[in-house]
Amino acid sequence: MVIYHNMAALRTLLSFHDADKRIYRSVQRLSNGIKINSSREDAAALAIATKMDIGIRKTEQAARNSLDGISLIQTAEGALNEITNILQRMRELAVQTSNGVLEADDREKIQLEIDSLKQEIDAMSFRTEFNGIKVLNGAASRLLFGNNDNVARLTFVSDETPAGNLVYTIDSAGVPAKISTPRTALGTGVTGTLMLNGDAVQINAADSETDIINKLIASGQRNGIKVYATSANLYFLTAEAGSAQKIELVVNDPALAASLGLATQTTQGLDAAVSGVSFYDRHGNPDLAFNASAAVQTDGNRIYITSFGGRKIVADIQFTVDPNADFFLADGTVVNNAGVLGSGPRTMGGNVKEFGPLILQTGPSKDMETMLVIPRITAESLGVAGLNYLSQGGATHALSALDSALNDVASVRSRLGAYQNRLEFTGSSLDLQVLNARSSLSRIMDTDMAFEMTNYTRDNVISQAAMSVLAQANKRPEQILQLL
Repeated sequence: MVIYHNMAALRTLLSFHDADKRIYRSVQRLSNGIKINSSREDAAALAIATKMDIGIRKTEQAARNSLDGISLIQTAEGALNEITNILQRMRELAVQTSNGVLEADDREKIQLEIDSLKQEIDAMSFRTEFNGIKVLNGAASRLLFGNNDNVARLTFVSDETPAGNLVYTIDSAGVPAKISTPRTALGTGVTGTLMLNGDAVQINAADSETDIINKLIASGQRNGIKVYATSANLYFLTAEAGSAQKIELVVNDPALAASLGLATQTTQGLDAAVSGVSFYDRHGNPDLAFNASAAVQTDGNRIYITSFGGRKIVADIQFTVDPNADFFLADGTVVNNAGVLGSGPRTMGGNVKEFGPLILQTGPSKDMETMLVIPRITAESLGVAGLNYLSQGGATHALSALDSALNDVASVRSRLGAYQNRLEFTGSSLDLQVLNARSSLSRIMDTDMAFEMTNYTRDNVISQAAMSVLAQANKRPEQILQLL
């Protein structure tokens, strides 16, 4: 028997410390529900669980990104629904105005509503936004770059059109219908009536040159015709260019015709002429399939280039009329009355990029993206900015323009619906990935409460027993006193 080292007490103390450690570990696992609280418990499992947790958090954020994308699409689609209603109202008014029973005053009132509706389309385009991002003004459209926007500007490209370069030649520009007369022939003292696109203009013998010009200007305003009075000539021009534009002047009285220098005549505008359309891929190789099926259609100065599979590119020739009723391109190129360019045919081009600026990160890793393409939706891009209901012919022409605009909006809405369905499936897939990953993470990291409680109870009993035995072991040295 010894008194310096109480081995029984030391061994009992060691067992007590081991049980106490296990109790501490069990208490920690039971209190927070996590089985592995430090790398010393299971370094490999903790490393796997950490990577899984990072993946789960990335995937959850990607799922939230998908929901944000759906919200943006719903915002755009709601605005497009209202634009569709506006276009339908404009078409209804076009049908009404195409009826010959309306008088000039009726058409003027209808034109006021049309102008207001066109302004509202533009207003909706620029005020519809999601989180500060404008979604209908072209900010989310595919990137287009023309080689000379002062001559022709690319305004639309369909999703089906691949990235590449477009080349085409403008042989002639679209021009308005135009009639001219020397100004010195006006006001010669003859009374009579002339008809300007069906609108009667009463000319009195006492009318001065200014009176006659003002009457013609007023009639032109009722018919969508601009009247230009220069120092030498008087010009009649339609507000828009294209073969659908017409000026019909009827002067049945020969004396009146002679006094005004005008004769009964009908003139129409001209559509632009385009040739040499070719498309090249990003590497400069000809896109044979595109080129073989490419078709060109022009409406005034708007160019439609279509090919197989829904490929479509739209370009607008930038055309102006100066106060002298002379025609020019926006870069100053002279255009004669037949649409011929003073500099000769112009070879134009443009670059179509792969995507626009609106990219959704809908996956947890790099390049897991979804591209949203929402074209610019304005009265100009829809081809309804120049609608004029002041004449029966203008209203009739508006019907086809509005049908095309309604089809364009419906196409965009269909695209948005496809985007939304895709994002909903993407979100559901990501949610399922998170569920499965959390299930796996749970098996690694979550505490089995029943098992751990069993261990805690066992270790707690061991600890209490060790404490009792330790008390007995500490009393053994007292027995030595009996020997002494």
